[in-house]
Amino acid sequence: MARFVSSSLQPLALLWLAIVAAAAWHALHGRPRRALAPALLAAVIWLVGGTRLPLELVAGLERPWAGFDVDRLPSADAVVMLGGGLNGSSNGVFGFEMGASVDRAITAAEIVRRGRAGALVLGGSAHGTSREDGGDAPTEADLLRRWLRAWNVVAVPIHGLGDCRNTRDEAVATARLAREQGWKRVILVTSAAHMRRSEAVFRKAGLEVIPAPCDFEALAALEEPAEFRLPSIDGFGCLGAWMHERIGYLGYRLRGWID
Repeated sequence: MARFVSSSLQPLALLWLAIVAAAAWHALHGRPRRALAPALLAAVIWLVGGTRLPLELVAGLERPWAGFDVDRLPSADAVVMLGGGLNGSSNGVFGFEMGASVDRAITAAEIVRRGRAGALVLGGSAHGTSREDGGDAPTEADLLRRWLRAWNVVAVPIHGLGDCRNTRDEAVATARLAREQGWKRVILVTSAAHMRRSEAVFRKAGLEVIPAPCDFEALAALEEPAEFRLPSIDGFGCLGAWMHERIGYLGYRLRGWID
C-alpha cells in the first residue's frame, strides 16, 4: 500500500490520473467521442510507464549475454571499458558521480584484478568545461583513473582513449592504441544491451574481441514479482534505451561502421 501511495505522487502518475479522469468525465456525460482521445493517451502512457513491456524489450537485448561468467574468460592483452558509466561533477569527491552503468567500472576492474589482462583501457567523452589551467576538459577516463589510482584498485597500466563521442570513436581509438602497444586481443566491457553493437563495431575496426557484458538492468528488474503500479517515467527511459540501441545499430550499418 505504501508503495502504491508513493507511486501515485509521481508527476507522470498524477498526469495519467488526470487524463483518465478527463476520459471518464466525457464518457459519463454522454460524449464518447471526446473521451476517445484521452482514453487512448492514457492507455499508451500506462502501457509504456505502467507495464513490463519496455523491460521485456531491453531484456531481449540482454538475454543473448545472460550467464556470463568472469571465471571462464580467457586471457587478453587489455580490458577495454566503454564510457557512459559516470558524469562529471564539481561536487563529487573524485570529480564525478556514478551513473546507472556503474557496473562497467566494477566489472572491468574485477577482470583486471583477476589477472585476465595486463592493461586497462577507459573510454568515454569529455565532461564539463575546460580546466582552470587552460587545458582541455577532463574525459571520463581521466576522472575514473583518479579513483582507480587513489584506491589502488588495479596494478596495471591505465590508458585513456581521449574524447570519444560514440562507440565507433572508441573502437577506432582502441585499434590505434592496440597497434601502438602490439596488442592482439582485448576484452570488451559494456552494458549487455549495448554489447551487440559494440562488439560489431570493434570487430569492424580490426580488433579481436572477447565480450564481457554487464549491467543486466532489465533482466534484474524482471526478477522482481510483477505487480500493478501507476505509470512512471522509468518505463519511458527504458523504451528510449531500447530505441537507442535498435536505431543505433541500423545507423552504424548504414554508415558502414559494422558489417
